[in-house]
Amino acid sequence: MTGPAQHPSGASPNPKPDHAANFDNLGDAEKVKFVRNETAGALAHLDKLLRDLDDIGAGIDDPDGLVSLSLGFDGHLIEIHIADAIGQVMTNIDLENRLNGLFAAGTEGITEMREEFWKHAAEDSE
Repeated sequence: MTGPAQHPSGASPNPKPDHAANFDNLGDAEKVKFVRNETAGALAHLDKLLRDLDDIGAGIDDPDGLVSLSLGFDGHLIEIHIADAIGQVMTNIDLENRLNGLFAAGTEGITEMREEFWKHAAEDSE
């Protein structure tokens, strides 16, 4: 029978300290300080995640340069620009189809960026 797995260097494979045991050994004032520091750290991390998430966005331009969209991190429409002469170039149905295509492409791109963001956020928090 063998013992627990050892790191090649001889160190324990799980070097994380037992925070619960350390916390229990603290005095009351030290516990308050520890909790305040942990809370401040968690809130700072959440603030950074929110700022970084808010920076995600996409700008989608029509190949003909007649229409452009800007989408936010959750896919909501932030801005839309339609050329003044659009009515002379395409019908309302053509415009609707063009907008739907641009919006679909932008939403797909935003979804991929958001998934990548959360993947990295999860890796960074480990």
